[in-house]
Formats: sequence, C-alpha cells, structure tokens
Amino acid sequence: MSPAHGSLLRPDSRPSRRRALASHGCQVILTVSIPHEEMLGAVRRIAEVVDVPVTADMEAGYGHAPETVAETVRLTIEAGAVGLNIEDSDAQVTGHPLLDFDLSVERIHAAAEAVLGGLQQDFARAISCVAV
Repeated sequence: MSPAHGSLLRPDSRPSRRRALASHGCQVILTVSIPHEEMLGAVRRIAEVVDVPVTADMEAGYGHAPETVAETVRLTIEAGAVGLNIEDSDAQVTGHPLLDFDLSVERIHAAAEAVLGGLQQDFARAISCVAV
C-alpha cells in the first residue's frame, strides 16, 4: 500500500523525509523506538513539521512504575503526539515476560489518568497485549 492510500510508515528522523511523507498523502506517521529523551525530541520535531497525526512507540513507558508511565504519557502528549503505545513486557529480562498483571492494571490506570488530566480530547486510545 502506498502512502497515498493512508499506510503507516516508519520514517527516519530527517525533517525533509517527514515532510515528503506527509506531502505524498501519508495519513499517519509512526515513529520508531529510541531512548526516552531522544524519542520525545523526535516526536516534537515530527509533530512540528507535519499536518498529520503522530503516534509514538514509547517502549514500556521507560520504567515499570505507574508514575513513570504517567510521566511518559504526559511528556509524549506535550511533545505533540495524538497517540502512543506502551509495551506490557519486560525487555530487560530474557524472553521478555509479561509484567505482573496487577502492575499492568496500575500502569494502564496511570496512563489513562495522565491523558484525562491533560484534557487531551483527541488522543488516540487503544489497549492491547502484544507479548503473548
């Protein structure tokens, strides 16, 4: 599927590439996984130069604690994203096991509160388990 048909693309960080993708009809631009501060900067730079929604892969929230996930969500919204995904597995452990169920529920609640607290009405919301 070509960008003119609304496919999701994973662009590199060059501004000229992002603008080219948007000008060729890309409906959404999806960023790739990189370290926290770099990712927030990339989301901000992308959101500033395109007129299409930007969603971000924010790893596992850059920490296990619900408070850390909430802060990641807040910062991602502030950077200009309309959506993000947060993984439910532990990439630091061999085999990437799922996080504890109760902790995962707390992380989802913290993320939802961060979205609602930011009054981000157009923020894309979806919850899925991809590690199984």
